[in-house]
Amino acid sequence: DVVAGQLFGHLHSDEFRVGVGKSAIPSALSTPLLLTGSLTPIHGNNPSFRKVFYDGGAADDNLFKLLDYESHRHSVSDSNAEDWSKLYTFSETYNTATEDIKTEGLSANVFRSILQSMKDKQGNTSPTLHSFLSLVGSGSDGDAESSHKDNDCDAECRAEWMCTLLGTTTAKQYNTCLLQKSGSSRHMIGIAGAAVFAAAFLFMIVVRIRKRRARDQYESPSSIEETVEIDDQEML
Repeated sequence: DVVAGQLFGHLHSDEFRVGVGKSAIPSALSTPLLLTGSLTPIHGNNPSFRKVFYDGGAADDNLFKLLDYESHRHSVSDSNAEDWSKLYTFSETYNTATEDIKTEGLSANVFRSILQSMKDKQGNTSPTLHSFLSLVGSGSDGDAESSHKDNDCDAECRAEWMCTLLGTTTAKQYNTCLLQKSGSSRHMIGIAGAAVFAAAFLFMIVVRIRKRRARDQYESPSSIEETVEIDDQEML
């Protein structure tokens, strides 16, 4: 209730951390760690800075709350760019948590909600994670619409990002998180494979039953007896 948020730099990338479950940051006590980009473009990022909006609270309670922030950048890849421009506003980009942001600001619960929306959708990159990855380098491949940093981010890459954002800070916690996610992925693949096999097996059974019924109707005893009677009359 005392610390509303923590603002950091150093990584030269636009990221965040928040405690969830058994991460290094206790989820019940954690406040979000917001990591802004860098003014220096030495890691492939665009120079950027962040404008944070906050509420200082009433004079008698002194309860601060982070409300929102804007990320501004200067595009080094655009030779015509002369000025700084706004890249994105947090509440607009992560609109899956818009209502929570209006009431809570940039709380830990808001970031946990965003993390939930970052999970893969039917084995594909979720729109929320896509947006995050496009902005990590402050839109270093262009603006938020044309940046495609997640083109090569496969399932393993996405799992690494999720375990990073969950606030794991030791190698053991990070590797445990990766093992859990890879195990979950294999489990889902196993279920899907079993479902496909069961469907194919049932289809084969239905086909065989239909073939047997067709054969039984063609070679039924009544049809055989009629054929024999006709043959006997012809012989007489």
